[in-house]
Amino acid sequence: RPEAGCYMLLAWCLWHPFMYRQQTNWEFVLETLTIQGGLLILLSHFMLFRSNAKQPLLGGNKSDSPLHKRANQLQAVGRMLIVSIFLYYAFQKVHSYA
Repeated sequence: RPEAGCYMLLAWCLWHPFMYRQQTNWEFVLETLTIQGGLLILLSHFMLFRSNAKQPLLGGNKSDSPLHKRANQLQAVGRMLIVSIFLYYAFQKVHSYA
């Protein structure tokens, strides 16, 4: 199952900064958060793909189901995490001018 692989990689990404004692290195932590964001988006895709495979071809799309809501929440969090490293670099660039 691909979902199990995503969960294992997410757990690895959570442990990764602490294993190398880099939890105070913000650049390293935010790069890891960016990877986690991509994994969350991938996980939300797998959740939606799995639920759509069970629906009939001519059936309506149940976008208000709890699974779809959970997948949309995961995708939103993933998108915010992907942007985190870019915000860090933008802040560093602006902060160096001040």
